[in-house]
Amino acid sequence: MISFGQDSFLPLERAVRREWVATNGRGAYCAASVLGANTRREHGLLVVPGTDGKDRVLLSAISETISSGGREYDLSTRFYPDAVFPEGYKNLRRFSRYFFPTFTFVCGTTMVVKTVLMLHGEETVVIQYTVHARTGPATLTIEPLAVCREAGELSREREGFRWEEGHVVSDQGESVWLLAPGFSFAADPCWNRRVSYPADAGAGEEDLYRPGRFTATVEGRATLAFAASAASLGELDIETAFLREIARRDALLERASARDDVERELVLAADQFIVRDSEGPLIRTGYYAGSETGAETLAAAPGLLIATGRYEEMKELLLREGGRIRSDPFPRLPGGGGTFCADRPLWFALAGYLYVRESEDAEFIRRFFLPILDDIVDLLATGVGKIRMGGDGLLEAAGPDIRTTCDLLHADPAGAPAGAHLPVDLSLLWYSALRGFVELADQNRWPGRGCSLLAEKVRLGVNKEFWNDAEGSLAARIENGVPVPTVTPCQLLAVTLPFRVLPGLREQRLVTAVHRLLVAPVGLWPRPHVGGNDNLPHDAGALTCFWGTFLSAYLTAFGDEPDAEAVVSLFLESLGERLREGMLGCLPSAYREAGAWVPAGRPAYALAVAEVLAAKKRTSARPAAVTAAGRTVLTRSEPVE
Repeated sequence: MISFGQDSFLPLERAVRREWVATNGRGAYCAASVLGANTRREHGLLVVPGTDGKDRVLLSAISETISSGGREYDLSTRFYPDAVFPEGYKNLRRFSRYFFPTFTFVCGTTMVVKTVLMLHGEETVVIQYTVHARTGPATLTIEPLAVCREAGELSREREGFRWEEGHVVSDQGESVWLLAPGFSFAADPCWNRRVSYPADAGAGEEDLYRPGRFTATVEGRATLAFAASAASLGELDIETAFLREIARRDALLERASARDDVERELVLAADQFIVRDSEGPLIRTGYYAGSETGAETLAAAPGLLIATGRYEEMKELLLREGGRIRSDPFPRLPGGGGTFCADRPLWFALAGYLYVRESEDAEFIRRFFLPILDDIVDLLATGVGKIRMGGDGLLEAAGPDIRTTCDLLHADPAGAPAGAHLPVDLSLLWYSALRGFVELADQNRWPGRGCSLLAEKVRLGVNKEFWNDAEGSLAARIENGVPVPTVTPCQLLAVTLPFRVLPGLREQRLVTAVHRLLVAPVGLWPRPHVGGNDNLPHDAGALTCFWGTFLSAYLTAFGDEPDAEAVVSLFLESLGERLREGMLGCLPSAYREAGAWVPAGRPAYALAVAEVLAAKKRTSARPAAVTAAGRTVLTRSEPVE
């Protein structure tokens, strides 16, 4: 359980950086800070996927007050350009989050425990209030604040919002249905103006529509509930809804065989990225951003689904993505100015191989996976698409508009290559795809068409063309026949992919080089980090998606050493604290080194969770002593000869 006491809510600058998200498994979510206040434009009490695939904030927040003993106490908090009002955080004594975000307020002699539940499979959020009025009656007042706009945007007062029986209707015809059993409602429409979001510096202000107020008076101990939905609400059995969600998450943890608190948090974080729509499961790559190309989805899928024992969903995802690969193997990147993603078919081949290796699903292999894998090999070997194979078997990107997923994750400061180039990650994935195809073809009497020889040619080509013996690493890419010797995190794929492309000693040298030049306490730098941040772009961060990859690579390269698992466990010691920062229970896409490691980029990133969870499940559950010399292996160190 993640829990914060009152001292954690001050100063406010620290509190606004800690946030939570609750999801419904269908793309809707609610999110806010640990104060209960919205600190980003993407925050909201009810955020649902729009028809255009973009998130829409329907209900931004609610104002809550409790009247007790002749005084009125605020439970909610909002930010304005020059003020914080109301100041409910002053009455907030504890925030905790395991299955559900829970806020505990003390207001004079009355205590209020507020719990937030997003109904799984429904675009409905339920807030339960348990009120303990010790010395007399207490009155709870709730004022909904609707906005009905695209997440990430801002909205100002506009005509057309109105209250109709049971729901708010916006100027665009969207509805927010409200249900509050035991409350009375008084219509009093107005606009709450100039709300601001401190986590979005310079974002501006917006206005929120308040239709009126709900009030309920209780004596002693009582439980009340307020619900908001994108659809008309009938009666809700709140207790059953909570019990059903507890049972669902307990089943996820049991299936994943989660061994400790950190692993349980990561399993629950993985669940937040797995979304089901009318076509089946898909993976949301981050909050607050959707899936871009499908390549990140496929790269994250093994860590999110296979590592957590969700094999049926993995199979459904592969069936869905396989159809997409056949119709559009090299999709354009949204907003990428005509840039194509080159490696989506190869990530599909890897994800599929990892699934069939674990599941041994013979029917899936023969009827679905091998035919598509055969098509992928044929496509890449003949060079019909955006990437083509050279005489040495290595894959070449046909031009500067062809980028790999690792290119995009690295944010390489050198920019896009000028022309055709050979990215090392493309050939590493290609080798893995060929070897996987050969293995499955042999097992299932499928014609391999000489792919075994081709795979060997690729292996020799990688070792000959990319290996940099002076640095003990691989070149990042080859341009105009010349290797670019920059060390990048994606080289770790040479060690972590299922089939070994480098001899054992080279694997160890590569992992050592990456550690020496790239490893930070919370991730990997996108390129060698020597001499401090002055040598990096101002927005450079340590990438978390390769943090878990590095740990897995270390276990692979040095797994025979007795201290290997203990060293990795030592590196993961701070992981529990990282899960208490930024998006609680989750990992961001990067960390900035600003005096201390501060979450940066996307606040919750699927690939980071997937890779770290996969690495953590490989480590031993028992603690082990590590020598001082072993300690230096996975900490920042000076270059060594």
